[in-house]
Amino acid sequence: MGDDGRLLRRAPLETQVPVRRQDLPELVVPNGAIYVISAGDLDADRSFFDNAAGYLMPPERSLDIDEPFDLDLVRLLVEARRMGEVSRD
Repeated sequence: MGDDGRLLRRAPLETQVPVRRQDLPELVVPNGAIYVISAGDLDADRSFFDNAAGYLMPPERSLDIDEPFDLDLVRLLVEARRMGEVSRD
């Protein structure tokens, strides 16, 4: 994400030497939660991502549910929050 809040395309890595993920630059990944675009821009660009502004969401509000196991994990988290065992922050 640029200083102006706009999403930037990821630049290729400068080296082919394997590096630790923790040593890579921070990466913003779209999570599919929020898209706002005019119909004209979508029709012209055919993309949600050209000239897009980013909105950073905390990981606990950005959970992907792709498999039944993912749904089970989210259910456990919701129940733990109800019981006061997990912070909402």
